[in-house]
Order: sequence, then structure tokens, then C-alpha cells
Amino acid sequence: MHVEIVEQIPEHHAERVKQLLRQCFGVAAWSAERQREHADRFCSRRDTWRHVLAVDGTEGVVGFATVSSRQLERNGTAIMLGGLGDVCTDPEWRHHGIASAVSAAAVEEMKRMGCDMAYLCAAVNDPGMVRLYGQSGFVPLRRPHTYFGKSGRLYEDNDAMIAPICSPAVFNEVLTSSEPFHIGTGNW
Repeated sequence: MHVEIVEQIPEHHAERVKQLLRQCFGVAAWSAERQREHADRFCSRRDTWRHVLAVDGTEGVVGFATVSSRQLERNGTAIMLGGLGDVCTDPEWRHHGIASAVSAAAVEEMKRMGCDMAYLCAAVNDPGMVRLYGQSGFVPLRRPHTYFGKSGRLYEDNDAMIAPICSPAVFNEVLTSSEPFHIGTGNW
């Protein structure tokens, strides 16, 4: 297995990536209302910077993640927020370090991009998830984060994890602040 970082998903891998995303996130089984809300919340595909593929020579793509970025203003200062999203692993390949490998590669890409800090949303009450993303430097935010949906609706969630990338001071300020962390428009 090897990890590739690509700007565009190669056509010969596209269908397999779609299949993995369906397997891991099960969006097709959701009600129409839940699908609409999900589309409103996760409306930020324009922020996608790169895709991380874990590829096995015989199986093809066995893991995937998306790397995103956006400029934010925080306390009068512009910051570059990196995002890790769509992390998924073929069920047959779980517990082989695939998610760890794609997450680590994504963080390295965010370093190359010059992101001040990174954000992801995950099941922060699941010790396995916290441990997985903790390997790449992420810690639970432990307070709400907010963002606007495509509709303009303000959402508030409590499932954020953040990591220092190029600016430990920005990370520490966000981590220790008591205010909700606003991530802009669209979740990753």
C-alpha cells in the first residue's frame, strides 16, 4: 500500500472513491430531509485543495481523505485554516493503519500549504476516533464550533478536533478561548 496526494481524483480511481464514501458514510440511506441538511452543512467543496489516496497494487483505492483550506479572520488577524474530511477506509482494510496514513499525509500537505492550524469533525466521544486523529496532532476542541450553511443558516456543532500546523500560537488561542470557534461557510 502506498499513499498518493492528488489535485484531482484520477478517472480510473473515481468510481472506487465514490464506493468507499458510500460505504463509510451511508448518505444514500438517509431521508431526503437529512440529505438536504447535509448538503447545506457540507457545502464547501470549493475549499478542497487535494485528495489523499491509499492505494494497494491489487485492490486499488483502499483509503481516502480530502484536504481543504480557507482563509478566516480571527481577532483581526487573517489565518489559514486547513481541513481534514471524508476520511474513510475499505472495511476489509480497517485496522491496518490506512486512516492513520492518510491523516498523516493530509497534515503534511497542510504544512506544505502553510496552514496555521487544522480542523476536522469526528465522533469526539469515541476514544478510538480521538486516538486515531490524536496520532496526527488533533485534540478535541471541547466546546462548540459554528459555521454557515449554503443557505446562510448558522449551525453549531460540538464535534471539532483541531491541530497545530504552522502557528502554535493560533492553535493555542483557539484551544483556550471560551467563545465558539467560527470556521466560515461550510463544514468539511
